[in-house]
Amino acid sequence: MTINNAESAPAVETLDQTARIGLDYNFLAKQKFQDYIDLLRLQRTHPAFDESTKESLQKIAPNPLMLPTAEEITLEKFDPLSLEINVEKTSTSMLFKYEIRTAKDSTYLDTIVGNFKRTQIMLDGKKTANTQVTLSDYGSH
Repeated sequence: MTINNAESAPAVETLDQTARIGLDYNFLAKQKFQDYIDLLRLQRTHPAFDESTKESLQKIAPNPLMLPTAEEITLEKFDPLSLEINVEKTSTSMLFKYEIRTAKDSTYLDTIVGNFKRTQIMLDGKKTANTQVTLSDYGSH
């Protein structure tokens, strides 16, 4: 039996591309979640920034995320649970599990949905992919 590598190559590239996109989404969602936690910390420790942090928090999560109210929370773990739970031409949602630790050493485990919207933009005369990320609690998705 002869295997034609030329015919199987596109499938491998597609799998590699899918894995790369999944890793990119994981990175983007984790970064947005950390931004959200940092903004909550800023809002709680510096009330003068309350209005601007509210706007930034709403851009990341249109509905407030259900997180511990402790001033100091640290993101310990953030891992994908599914590669894609909803796929359309320009949007994808992925489920992530996370672990947060508070200053009093309490641990909080939960899941979150990363919503990714892809668009094409022109940058210096070239088409480039742009990905917007929003987060939502799993139950409110």
